Amino acid sequence: MFALSLSAAVGSLVLFTITRMKVNAAGTKLWATGLAFFSIAYCAQLLSSEHLIPDGISHDYICFFHNISLLSGHALLLAGTWHYVGYLMPTSRMAVLFIPIVILTFLFTFIWPDSQTRLAIIGIWLVIVRSLYAWALWFRVNAETYERKVAIIAVLMALIEILCTAVFAYYYVSGLGGIDEVQSGTLAVVSWLGALIGIMVGAPLLMLLSTSRFISALDTAAHIDPLTGLLNRRGFYESAKSLLSLKDRQKVNVGVLMLDVDWFKRVNDSFGHLVGDSILEKLGIILKTEKRESDLGVRWGGEEFCILAYDISASELEKLANRIRLKFSSETEKMKALKDDKLTISVGVACSNAEIRNFEDLQKQADEALYQAKHVAGKDCVKFYCEPMSSD
Repeated sequence: MFALSLSAAVGSLVLFTITRMKVNAAGTKLWATGLAFFSIAYCAQLLSSEHLIPDGISHDYICFFHNISLLSGHALLLAGTWHYVGYLMPTSRMAVLFIPIVILTFLFTFIWPDSQTRLAIIGIWLVIVRSLYAWALWFRVNAETYERKVAIIAVLMALIEILCTAVFAYYYVSGLGGIDEVQSGTLAVVSWLGALIGIMVGAPLLMLLSTSRFISALDTAAHIDPLTGLLNRRGFYESAKSLLSLKDRQKVNVGVLMLDVDWFKRVNDSFGHLVGDSILEKLGIILKTEKRESDLGVRWGGEEFCILAYDISASELEKLANRIRLKFSSETEKMKALKDDKLTISVGVACSNAEIRNFEDLQKQADEALYQAKHVAGKDCVKFYCEPMSSD
């Protein structure tokens, strides 16, 4: 019991440390608290089994304290798992799950002392809770490969726990178990195996799930612009490598759009940065909805955006640019914060050809076309770097 208590305490401490980081996995704090309750529960059981209970404290109180700590730990692990997979379990639902078992444990410990019935009820409750835990991980966990593999292992361990707990519960429901048999014999082995898997294996798996989500969050922060949800430059260049490599193999055309919000500095100065941010966020949403799934959208910097379109003709590229331009004007006209100020975007377009096929040169051409759109053509327009190529 000392090893289980210590392992649960260490696991709780590690998970609590993860929660102190700026980015941490949802549910980690609940998992950490659950493991802390497990540590307390096994510590109480150790005191009871080694006859270290202080004078004046009834064995029933220690038994009840152990049971409630164990039940609390499992309830928190379940709540943390649901939170981890994106579903915040309502307090009312947790209360419906937890309060009845606490009441029954109290009744069969103090009012109608019956250890056999109490342990049978607790065993059945644990089977239900562990089954819900396994179900949540199996059906709702992120499909990302590494996280999925860890979740599958966690589910397999949970199934072994469920089997051990089911044997434990059946033993008491059928009237075969006595309290002395928890301390020795087959039932003791089954009980110990379930606890061992839950702590020695389960705790590290929870740490792996937390750290995998933590690393995923860091990766997202490194590659995604938080305001618009589009790629940032770093994420764009990493994603573009495979796309441009495919383009070279298949000898297809690619196009680059450079987009810039007209008069954005004036709007920022007049209406404030919050309004400016909402404008950029709106443009990000428009780019995500209007571009094709195969196209890459990036916030290039400030109020400047870029789209890399794969296997597209010049006419399709022009239609895409005008769709975005017109929709942006239409959407920003509805913004009351702008007070009837009309907001537009200018777009520069470049297409690959026999001479120019790498992204850097295309981006420079699109940037030059954008300059022409903003400073020569009078803004709110689409300009090609050169004459549009044929759409065949």
